[in-house]
Amino acid sequence: MGPRRIGTAIVAMVCLLPGVAHGQQLMAEYIGAGQPIFNEEDVGTLARVYGLTPEQRTAVDALLREAMAKAYKRSMRVWENTPWDGQAHSRQPLEDPDQEAAFQEKQMSDWYRRSVEAGRECARMERDALADVESILTKEQRARGWTEFDRQRRRAVVHLGAYFFGCDPAATLRKLEAGEADQKAAAPILERLEERMDGLIVRRMAAIARMNERALAGKKIEDDAWMRPEMMHKEIRALNVRTFRDISEVVSEGLADAIARQRAGTELWAFQPLDRDGQFVSITTLVSLTQEQRSAMDALVDADRRSLVEFVQETLRLQDSLVLAGEEATAIQIKVQERVPKFEDLKARLVKELKEVLTEEQRLGLAAVSAQQDYDQMFNQKRSMLPDSPWRVMPRRAGASK
Repeated sequence: MGPRRIGTAIVAMVCLLPGVAHGQQLMAEYIGAGQPIFNEEDVGTLARVYGLTPEQRTAVDALLREAMAKAYKRSMRVWENTPWDGQAHSRQPLEDPDQEAAFQEKQMSDWYRRSVEAGRECARMERDALADVESILTKEQRARGWTEFDRQRRRAVVHLGAYFFGCDPAATLRKLEAGEADQKAAAPILERLEERMDGLIVRRMAAIARMNERALAGKKIEDDAWMRPEMMHKEIRALNVRTFRDISEVVSEGLADAIARQRAGTELWAFQPLDRDGQFVSITTLVSLTQEQRSAMDALVDADRRSLVEFVQETLRLQDSLVLAGEEATAIQIKVQERVPKFEDLKARLVKELKEVLTEEQRLGLAAVSAQQDYDQMFNQKRSMLPDSPWRVMPRRAGASK
């Protein structure tokens, strides 16, 4: 099926989704409670697609901000009086395990139903805000339609799912500030990605819509509902992986390496670099190091850092191969986690090698340095000093009552 036919099919599928008003896609029902229905990217997309004047952009920004805040407050009410509500009264589990399980199931069903109801209320706020935005546009601007704007907004359905879907290729290139030549080389690949991704997202939205209808009808939502095939996890993640592979073949070697590192840092959260290892930092920042010791450490670090980077990139390639083979997300995570001990061993070996560069006095001093810092902090702590509060404490005004 060619790109034009794919686009036509997507438009037809979108029109069958709940929450489509006047050609505009409403997202509140699909993104989950507590997620903003608008953000500054929406303002940027509107400005780009419709060529907003500065005055129009200011007005649009104000409208979407106000709608987002109103909808967010409404959506957060679904967390009240739930097992996760910090204000909810604690309760003892029922003695009968079956009764307790039934109670928990009802709690979840009630919460999900309220979440869907809140989503529909927020969708009405979303519709009103978009109608206000449309009223600001000129006739010529409105004639451009909502297709591109809607497609960008649909990405909200997957933007929080790095664990399930992996990194977003387009967002990764923006993050890395790819040069003009690399952007030009990657552009056709990203264009194909957008067409194919949008079709998968629309199918995911259709599955969410069916699940929402079940919740409103009082039917049980199974625990694995979000991981079922119709949610398109495997297809979306595999598409991202294939896109990254295609991009890495056409961009500069430096950018391809940067992409792999960026993905590793986002997707392989259990693999932390040397700079975040406390022992490594303590050793390499000792004030007493001689120039000869620093040179020896630099040589060790350069060699081992390359080994660590290669190990992480090898892990990323393993993960990608499992994704393309259609493995389940949980199985992929288990196989990736199995490599963590070896990675930690590599870091521990480097720390051991670095310690061997130190004199006996310096090795003994490592613990003393940390201890002295603790002692200094302890001595400097005033008895009347309170820890920083997450809530801002306003200074008392002169003349205020005590």
